[in-house]
Amino acid sequence: MHISGCSQAGPRIVKTASKGAKETIQMSPPSLVQFEFNSHHAHRHHVMQDFMKLLPEYEFYRLAATALRPLSPSAYLCTIYAYQNVVCIHESAGPLLRALT
Repeated sequence: MHISGCSQAGPRIVKTASKGAKETIQMSPPSLVQFEFNSHHAHRHHVMQDFMKLLPEYEFYRLAATALRPLSPSAYLCTIYAYQNVVCIHESAGPLLRALT
């Protein structure tokens, strides 16, 4: 699911999309989830640990130019409010995880 311009979307649209995403992840968890994390999250008082709590069965990685960098909820640089892509890999995707890291 991709919601472009989510910050301009009305609360009803965002709530409906979030509910659909939650149901999909619970019923049939995808191997990978990717999302952008940037300064807009600071305005909403979001931290990376919020997403980690929502997706406990996933390992989180920051997508770097040539690698995936593991994110730990206890690391002081876990939440950086700069444009970045975060990749979450489901625990059942062990072979995929080994191939990508």
